[in-house]
Amino acid sequence: MSNEFATKQELKDKRKNIKSFDDLVEFLKDVDEHYNIGYGDSPRAIAQAALATAWYLAGRFGITGFQAGATLWDFIEDWGSIGKLTNCAKLVDYDNLLYPQFKDKMTDKSISSDTWRNIQKAAKELLSKSREHAHPDVVNHWQSIVDGKVPFGFYIKD
Repeated sequence: MSNEFATKQELKDKRKNIKSFDDLVEFLKDVDEHYNIGYGDSPRAIAQAALATAWYLAGRFGITGFQAGATLWDFIEDWGSIGKLTNCAKLVDYDNLLYPQFKDKMTDKSISSDTWRNIQKAAKELLSKSREHAHPDVVNHWQSIVDGKVPFGFYIKD
């Protein structure tokens, strides 16, 4: 049985040796040929291949930290399911719990009015397309959102 975290570390170590485009291509070939080995290993290998490409190109292009953040969000939005219905997502950095100056960030249950409008729009679309397939509690929740009730103790703040 393979250990996906050992696979991740192995590839992370290998990725540190990428200095040229040819090194990157060799790394990607290695991942392609040797790391489709298990349910947990394959996604770890894909992530390391994506990171190897991102780190290599970031170095070549000389991007800033701000640009790297934009790259991360594009990857999150295009690969996963985060924010697909509302085109809104929030990433919480729980490391901020370690620093008192971030107290307000960590207790903030606010969303912007733009995000709220997108959530309401998504709820309205779900009501019209998925009502008959959803549990009544979910339908009632969607309806309350459409009716303007902000859920879970959140509030609108701009």
